[in-house]
Order: sequence, then C-alpha cells, then structure tokens
Amino acid sequence: MGYVFEEHEVAQNLYGYGGDKRQQKANIIIRRKYVGSAANDVGFLRRDDGTYELIISEYDRVGTKKSAVDFTQKIKQIYAVSKVKKKAKSLGYTFMSQKQNQDGKIKVKVFRA
Repeated sequence: MGYVFEEHEVAQNLYGYGGDKRQQKANIIIRRKYVGSAANDVGFLRRDDGTYELIISEYDRVGTKKSAVDFTQKIKQIYAVSKVKKKAKSLGYTFMSQKQNQDGKIKVKVFRA
C-alpha cells in the first residue's frame, strides 16, 4: 500500500492524534503521520496463532477523516483479494491479473490450467 511502517518482535504502544500513549499495542505500526495527521496510529497485533488483528481506534474506524476511512477500505480490499487468490489456487485456478475500476472495486482474473 506504500505506507511507511515499523515492525517489532515485541508489541509496542500505539499513540493517539495528540501524541498520547495508548493502551493498545501492535507488532506492525503505521504511525499517524503516515495515515493522516488527525488520525491515531494504526497497528497489527500478532496473535498466538500467527494471524494479525487490525488495531485502529473507533474514532478512526467510523470517523469522517478520509485518510483513515480510505486506509481501512484498502486493507479490506487487499485482504479480500488475497483470500480470492488463495481460494482460487486451492480449486486449481491460476492468478492472471487484477485491475481496479474507477469506482474503486477490484476485479481479479483467474484461469483453470
């Protein structure tokens, strides 16, 4: 997605829009200055099973700040495309291409070998 991020073996605290240390911690952190100056840090906390949980403040998740809302939409799209590719592969299909339409939707093309 092009965001600058930090990766930590041990989860680190996230910070709020006013520079306040938040209770939430994450292993992968995108600092607010890269998400949008009115946003809080965004993070991904590594769970015991190796999956990641998106840590984003409620304010940023439902707020009107375009950058934070766009960020969460992009994350959801990337996740969905990843799931489609994985499922297609498990069904014997091969990934061919993906294209984002003007309306923001992503089309994925696969073919059966």
